[in-house]
Amino acid sequence: MNEMELSEKPALQAFQDIGYSYKHGSELGPNSDDPERQSHSDVVLRGRLEQKLRDFNPSIPDEGIEDAISQLLGFNSTRMLKNNKDFHEKLVSGIQVEYEVNGETRGDFVDVFDFENPGANDFLVSNQVVIQIGEGPQRRPDIVVFINGLPIAVLEMKDPTNPQASMGNAYKQVTDRYVKDIPDLFHYNELIGILDMNNAKLGCLSSGWEWFSPWRYIDEEKDVTDELPPSEVLIRGAFDKSRILDLIENFVLFADEDGKLGKKLAAYHQFYAVNSAVESSRNVVPDPDEDRIGLVWHTQGSGKSLSMVFYAKKIRREISMENPTLVYLTDRNDLDDQLYREFRKHDLNAEWADSDNRVELRDRLDREAGGIIFATIQKFQTTDDEVTYPEVNDRQNMIVVADEAHRTQYKSLATNVRDGLPNASHLGFTATPIEKEDRSTTNTFGGYISQYTIRESEKDGSTVPIYYESRLAKLQVNDPEIEDRFNELMESKSDDLKNEMKKKWTQLRQVIENSEERTEMIADDIVEHYNNREIEGKAMAVAISRQAAVNLAEKIRENPEAPETRVVISGAEDYIADPISNEELKRRFKDPDDPFEIAVVCDKWLTGFDAPHLHTLYVD
Repeated sequence: MNEMELSEKPALQAFQDIGYSYKHGSELGPNSDDPERQSHSDVVLRGRLEQKLRDFNPSIPDEGIEDAISQLLGFNSTRMLKNNKDFHEKLVSGIQVEYEVNGETRGDFVDVFDFENPGANDFLVSNQVVIQIGEGPQRRPDIVVFINGLPIAVLEMKDPTNPQASMGNAYKQVTDRYVKDIPDLFHYNELIGILDMNNAKLGCLSSGWEWFSPWRYIDEEKDVTDELPPSEVLIRGAFDKSRILDLIENFVLFADEDGKLGKKLAAYHQFYAVNSAVESSRNVVPDPDEDRIGLVWHTQGSGKSLSMVFYAKKIRREISMENPTLVYLTDRNDLDDQLYREFRKHDLNAEWADSDNRVELRDRLDREAGGIIFATIQKFQTTDDEVTYPEVNDRQNMIVVADEAHRTQYKSLATNVRDGLPNASHLGFTATPIEKEDRSTTNTFGGYISQYTIRESEKDGSTVPIYYESRLAKLQVNDPEIEDRFNELMESKSDDLKNEMKKKWTQLRQVIENSEERTEMIADDIVEHYNNREIEGKAMAVAISRQAAVNLAEKIRENPEAPETRVVISGAEDYIADPISNEELKRRFKDPDDPFEIAVVCDKWLTGFDAPHLHTLYVD
């Protein structure tokens, strides 16, 4: 009773406030006065489902409607997530059915949801729904959300009266107990919510607890104050009739991850950012006087690549875009490859122009409609006999999406992109805030349309805080003017001084590479610090150059107390005899039990990956 009063009742009231009808679970059951379930094993409210299928598909005869219901209620696999994926595709794309008319077999699609008119759908919330599959135990999920009779969401409340209860326990109640004992309910599941009085997180099937995230906004980005409880914000934000259908249609992904099917749901900052980008695109793309869609700044580690996937999915569904062509630009081959693979992994038919020469890329861009093309911006260069870049495609529904839009390559080559695609619109994604003085970036892409800062990311738990400990490894450089010149360079913005800075930086790199005594001192300091940390895990050391990385790794390995240490650099064969491939090193480093514990790198690892056990970074 206390759990009902303190947790369920306010949540149910919030659902009713946004237009959901409500019935207690006992009113739906087979023993009620007006049962909507024939037995406790039924998880779909068939009467509501059939009524909406007839409403949305008036031209489909009874035979076709029954075929659609049969397909929705049947499962083709013993794997729950495979069935869930098949169900999701039917929701979004419709159900292909066959029926006879005057002796002829006809095929058609049956719509399950009306995504264009959210209010036309049937929204019901219920609590304490008794479910029992076969001879298994009875289970009562706290709240089940039905749309058109289909149980698309489960919300579980942490018992506020139990001091031993936790959000994590409520998550396990769903993923361990409910999924095991009442699996039929989760064949139809799109969202899983875990709530208490002070916290609320949203996720989906196959998501580990670390991927469940809060929901901070309601109608638009940053519109919520601390006055509303998190559970109410989540319900009003994510379960609003329009937004829940938008989430299902455009913000759910399935992908094969290392041979295993996985499901992903957009976090709130991705959802609102993509919708802001789509809305801005609607306003900009047909406007001949404006070609800047805007900038999305989401801090590192916040899922920027997935946001670009969600944007592509949704913008291609926009009727007003008239089947746009999306051109995704990066400034590095490895980032181009990584982003392209992210799209292909999520069933977006993208084309990769990495192996194309400059002219062949133009052939790809010269098309009448559609397509997703990936290319490095360096390919937008003139050929030897060209003075200016030629016009390639003058269509107005070309959209150029730049990754890491602040970097200098976009500034220098932006003119060529605009010359080649003169009527294209431009959208920028970046993980780094744009400097106020950087007018070329805002001139190219426009102002911010979404911001998700590192402070917000840390608050949400999607980015861990960074703790900094200073070390000092002095270099002896006989140049009394170096400090004055350094200060001068830092304050100046002239190209001449920037070039001079590069020269001095090169000299500094040479000093570091050739200072064996200093390298040995740093190596011993790293080993001592690593071995005496109060936490277990792996570490990464960043050197100023590839040669410096090789030197540092050698000195670390000379220390008898050092764990296994490897160098991860591009062109390793130029520095190391019989180098191990970067993919093999990544596989080993991702394994917390593998003895490879310290990676020495220069600049970056070639592609990002999740390694929660990596949490110590040494930067020289």
